[in-house]
Amino acid sequence: MYTNQGVPPLFTLAINRDPDYGGVLALGGLPNIPYSPGFASTPIIPVGVNITSGLLVYEFYTINVDGFALSANQNAQFNVNNTYVNPRKTSLVANNTQAIVDSGTTLIYADNDTIAGPVAAAFNPPGIWDDYYGIFYVSCDAIPPVFGIAISGKIFYVNGADMILQSSETECISGVQASGSGLTILGDVWMKNVLCVFDLGAEMMRFAAREFYGLTAQTKVANT
Repeated sequence: MYTNQGVPPLFTLAINRDPDYGGVLALGGLPNIPYSPGFASTPIIPVGVNITSGLLVYEFYTINVDGFALSANQNAQFNVNNTYVNPRKTSLVANNTQAIVDSGTTLIYADNDTIAGPVAAAFNPPGIWDDYYGIFYVSCDAIPPVFGIAISGKIFYVNGADMILQSSETECISGVQASGSGLTILGDVWMKNVLCVFDLGAEMMRFAAREFYGLTAQTKVANT
């Protein structure tokens, strides 16, 4: 479409929380859905080399995140500036982490010691690690912690409704799981809460918060 019809070289993805409605994919622009004003933009990081041309290429949609906001305190406020210390605010963890934005992954996968483990421990009651399956289980009626991902100075929070996923009739798991020796992946648990613009022409990714956090007064509808 970009080559033959002049469609701008970008696409936008908005995943709905309700799987019956799937989501929206917009080619060449933004979908007609509510989102909060103000985008955070960050470069797409090339992670491979074309063996023929020797040029850097995108193997994944990899970005750099400022850090992760995490607290069991529902009223916590966070420092998005990693170089500024404010005793009244909670510091981000895992600062300057490279992560892949991937709609083909359901969960968020992150470092166990700094993110996944502390997230599980911050549930009320705390999550439990199952060594056999390699997964954090949580009570299906647990209170999830505050959790968000900071990009270009803006924190995009995950709605508590997305932090607990039912794995069987009686069991639930945390939406944030240990990556082991693998990559940090921002999957659907996080992507349901943001409008993701894959701006390949500008070699950037752009994010805006969705309408799930009392943003009615500020919410606007994008033009297609």
